[in-house]
Amino acid sequence: MADSLERKIVNSRLLAGLFLIAAIFLWQKNGKMDHISDKEDQAGPDAHNRQGRVYYDQEDYDKALAEFNEAIRLDPELADAYNGRGDVYSEQGDYDKAISDYTEAIKLDPELADAYNGRGDVYLEQERCDKAISDYTEAIRLEPDNAYAYEGRASAYRKLGKKDKARADSAAAKRLAAETDR
Repeated sequence: MADSLERKIVNSRLLAGLFLIAAIFLWQKNGKMDHISDKEDQAGPDAHNRQGRVYYDQEDYDKALAEFNEAIRLDPELADAYNGRGDVYSEQGDYDKAISDYTEAIKLDPELADAYNGRGDVYLEQERCDKAISDYTEAIRLEPDNAYAYEGRASAYRKLGKKDKARADSAAAKRLAAETDR
């Protein structure tokens, strides 16, 4: 059952990645995206952040890192870029840098549930289950329909031997995933 939820999460991320790739293809083909009106905006932090996400989804982490770094250089307060760079560092196993970037993203945008999920994932990987539970719980508070956060918190509870809480969160994640499929 957890496999099914993970597949749905992966599939939704793949669809998002494909959408971004299609948008970039159209952008390159047409010379610009409709909502980007001038060359300054095309080279702006949001464009670098989007491109970083595309490279991340393609698992080209070096290029993703370069794009997120440029987005942060251009706008040091762009929480999404810190979150994206945290995702890259997490994938590369550089957990201290990942935690630092997720924490900065949260500082800049305390409502960014993805940053809590990312940091929770790192804490879970490091067996720091209490911290992981805290971050997943905050992600759930921000986005009550966040199946990913419920499943992450269930994993942390499992590692702590809290089987009843793990089952309850897994059931919530499955219910939410089923509702999303409708």
